[in-house]
Amino acid sequence: MFSITLTSLDLEKADTAWLVHFVASKHVTGNNNVFSNLEAQSIFGLVSIIGGHQLGIEGKGYVTFSKTGEIKFNVVYYVLGLIMNLILVGSLVDQGFVIVFDNEKCLVFVEPNHVVVCGV
Repeated sequence: MFSITLTSLDLEKADTAWLVHFVASKHVTGNNNVFSNLEAQSIFGLVSIIGGHQLGIEGKGYVTFSKTGEIKFNVVYYVLGLIMNLILVGSLVDQGFVIVFDNEKCLVFVEPNHVVVCGV
């Protein structure tokens, strides 16, 4: 079991937007349409969310970001009922990406001057 703690979220964009998160311990999504490959099973485990509620992990797979496939996460968990998509910052750094935050946006660089993801 792992925990997710959120302080705020724009729920209108939650099904397509990915929240870059420092506290989540795994990449997770409640949208099974984002997977390039999804291995569905009955419960893999449980996720604890704010308020003490638990949701079942019903699959795992990989998700590719950007049209050129420059960011690929091999282990993203599908959590039925989760209303957001979370990317773990530490995993991006472990893959060699450089993450830059300022007051307005988050940039993910694959190499100097080559931004592969830009978020607001």
